Amino acid sequence: MIAENYLIRQALEIIRGYAFLEPLHHYLKQVFRANKKMGARDRRNMRDLVYAYFRVGQSCNSLTENERLHIGFFLVYKSVDGLSERLFAAHDKLKIENITAGIAEKVAIVKIAYPAFNDQLLFPFIEHTSSALDFDAFNLSMLSQPNVWLRVLPSRMSDVIAEFQSLDINFSTNEKCELALSVDQGVKVKETNSYKNGWIEIQDLSSQLTGNYFDAKPNEQWYDCCAASGGKSLLLLSKEPNVKLIVSDTRVKILDNLQERFERAGVKHFEYFVADLLVGTPVQIQNELLDGIIVDAPCSGSGTWGRNPEQISLFKVDQIKYYSNLQQTIFKNVWPLLKPGGQLIYITCSVFKEENENAIEFIKQLPNSTIEKFELIQGVNDKADTMFVARVLKN
Repeated sequence: MIAENYLIRQALEIIRGYAFLEPLHHYLKQVFRANKKMGARDRRNMRDLVYAYFRVGQSCNSLTENERLHIGFFLVYKSVDGLSERLFAAHDKLKIENITAGIAEKVAIVKIAYPAFNDQLLFPFIEHTSSALDFDAFNLSMLSQPNVWLRVLPSRMSDVIAEFQSLDINFSTNEKCELALSVDQGVKVKETNSYKNGWIEIQDLSSQLTGNYFDAKPNEQWYDCCAASGGKSLLLLSKEPNVKLIVSDTRVKILDNLQERFERAGVKHFEYFVADLLVGTPVQIQNELLDGIIVDAPCSGSGTWGRNPEQISLFKVDQIKYYSNLQQTIFKNVWPLLKPGGQLIYITCSVFKEENENAIEFIKQLPNSTIEKFELIQGVNDKADTMFVARVLKN
């Protein structure tokens, strides 16, 4: 039990030191850099333990930190190995022989062992979720990490597959998107020639599927108004390379990242500028009439919390209203830029109805707007994120 106590003590020390000032994976990198004596296996063990602690959301709120850590690890981990044996070989409630059971069976075991455990609070915001969401499946998905998804250039699929096979990189395809590949979490994608040559982009499967809503034609002028590092712009260009592209964001640094990413992808002709869409319509294009606008809006990110489970502990319900108001302001300030017959593509990585269906109700109130179609892209069964997308036409 000494080894077990040391592991738990070390993991809890790391958890208590986390102040939510940066993403958890960045914080862990800082911790590991400060503890150079920690070997690769120790770092992996600590990472697994810390992430398991956060994956149980608010389901263990009345239990001790020690109990929460054991429950989280029992539910998340799937292998009988040195680490799981050190935690459960002598555990009085959770048995090592059950570590390989299915998730539903393990949840049932935990509920018997710890009656205070409430599995419905793995994702504790059910009253705010979109009506289309399969909540039970999404709730349980908080216990597993989504896959790493790649978008491959159509002309380079055979080259990418050849390189991955030569490097013994396991990958999977998906029938929903012929240009998507998934790889294991630990694959160093950015070290491959395929990445360096701009043949692949790291982009979640559900994010790629939002591209089905883009209906761009050659020489049309499109504006990605919340571009961040340019993922949706690159997706647009992969479908129609000859659009005239304008991008903006509020952050100078992230636009620098966008330019680096565009350079790697071979994108040379585009216009960009810094713009705060909460202030008003961007002065740089006030006199433009655009064929398409992509609003990949700032949002709660709740559809991605399987990747960032620490957000469940950090998030406050009143933030939903904040994001909803922000999104509505952006709609009002970019809508005048869209020409009659143009299209606005609205995207979030949220599962909250206030940011999704309710946003559509707001858009309906904009002058001459028609909601053509929308959907919640549920990625749970594909080990992908969940996203919302809509196409709005201007009459």
